[in-house]
Amino acid sequence: MRRSRTVVLAAVLLVTVSSVWAGEKVRSEEKAYPVSAAASLEVEVPVGGVDVRAYDGAEVKVSMRVLCDHENADCRENAKKIILDSGTSGKALHLEVKGFPEHEGGISVELTISIPRGLDLSVNVGVGRCDVEGLSREVKLEVGVGKATVTGKASAVSSVKLDAGVGSAKLSVPGARPKAEGFIGKSLSWSEGKGSASISADVGVGDVKVELD
Repeated sequence: MRRSRTVVLAAVLLVTVSSVWAGEKVRSEEKAYPVSAAASLEVEVPVGGVDVRAYDGAEVKVSMRVLCDHENADCRENAKKIILDSGTSGKALHLEVKGFPEHEGGISVELTISIPRGLDLSVNVGVGRCDVEGLSREVKLEVGVGKATVTGKASAVSSVKLDAGVGSAKLSVPGARPKAEGFIGKSLSWSEGKGSASISADVGVGDVKVELD
């Protein structure tokens, strides 16, 4: 009975997440950050989605869309207060979405990020999703409720560790047999790669998937 309740709770939360992704754009902005001295990028988003794509460049380029999932004057007004805060700590560039109201729901943020291929990446999403493609360095993802997906070249990766507290984990690497643990949630690991990148992704409730070709 307890296990059934956990699965039902997970399903309800995932339905909530799907509504987050269906919002109407209130506003958008674009920013670019030089990374000549940076070795990593850290991103924090309370509610919404993060799409990260590697490219051969020298700046972190960010496009932010702020969304409301229903017609509501208060929601639209609060959405105008959302900001993308930036700062540096050591050799890390830190980006954090701030300004979410404590009680007004219905607001989400979509970040589309182009990141230089050689930077490490760390992303934390409270509720929503994170999709990463093409990085060749360390990738760390944490999603409270939602989905995390990483795609890339198997030749660039040395190891992968995936955890889904309540949900599913999928790891696809040509010729590999990942180690698996867990029942309701699942943990998968693989450490036989020849590359230099490591990938770790943790989803509390939801799905995590890594596909390497």
